[in-house]
Amino acid sequence: MEIFDLRIAAIHGLGGEGGNAMDVRHEEFMAMADAYLGPRFDREKLAQVESLQLALREAQASLYRELDSREIERDRYVDEVNKVHVAIALQCEAILGPSDFVKLFGMTPSEIGGHLDRELFLAQV
Repeated sequence: MEIFDLRIAAIHGLGGEGGNAMDVRHEEFMAMADAYLGPRFDREKLAQVESLQLALREAQASLYRELDSREIERDRYVDEVNKVHVAIALQCEAILGPSDFVKLFGMTPSEIGGHLDRELFLAQV
């Protein structure tokens, strides 16, 4: 989508725009929300979804640290990552509604459930 591409370019300083002090993740999220849900979409709902996205990143990082330190096995890591993705997606869907969730993320919460492919991940050395 052209609007989204232009916003992302501006965020990353391409084309002479963009600021050094901006929170890139926030700006990217807002560019995506504006492009796919419209610039007048409920900002409170977007703030709640963005907060959940931050919680997802923190949960993923925590799980990765547990995997890296061998506190959890690889198969459990896959299960936990996929479980947290579904849980966060369902919470986001409850906030946005099913139609707007799909508009923003491009899939349903159940499709997000296999985010990390078990066989592919476990096959890696």
